[in-house]
Amino acid sequence: MDLHKDTILIGRYKMEITTDATNAGDSYTSYSYHTPLDKKEIGVVIDVEEVFDNNHRVVRQRGFAVGQFSFNTLDSGQHRICLTPKSFLRQAWFRNNVDSYIVKDSKFAMARIGIELAIGDTTLLDSKRSRDVQTIKEQVYGLNNKLSLIRREQLFIREKEAHFRDLSERTCETVVNWVMIQLGAMVILFIYQAIRISKIFEKRKID
Repeated sequence: MDLHKDTILIGRYKMEITTDATNAGDSYTSYSYHTPLDKKEIGVVIDVEEVFDNNHRVVRQRGFAVGQFSFNTLDSGQHRICLTPKSFLRQAWFRNNVDSYIVKDSKFAMARIGIELAIGDTTLLDSKRSRDVQTIKEQVYGLNNKLSLIRREQLFIREKEAHFRDLSERTCETVVNWVMIQLGAMVILFIYQAIRISKIFEKRKID
């Protein structure tokens, strides 16, 4: 595949296997294919090589039976993309209560892989990332504004609570003062009445 520099290649693939073939030369279309039960341990090895640079390998990774891969081209030229079906199950795992169907899948006779490739410019990707970053910044800015508004409302509520508390304290203090004044007036009036009555009784005794 001929790719230009600064190109991003995205490949989506699906691997299917058959355990029915007994002759590698038989036509694979005559067998029943299915996706492996264990899509993690029965998958593919993904290789991307730069043919123009003596088949220099730029990507080698393990992939699931169904998945995708991507890479950015560093130079323009012919690239080779290879997906090799492979079982990653170890022989020792077969003794650890592994499902017999998974073991059977791991010994598949043939495999076929369907793949879809999408090619894009990394500058477009960077532009999209920049827009995403800008969107995130705007969202953060909006959240900060909302947070500032909430803080102002909390401050306003605290000020109202403090004002109400001061008003309540002053009201209570005023009520207590008036009660004390009234009690003092009643005590003075009581003493005055007592003295007056006492003088009246003394005057009657003298007469």
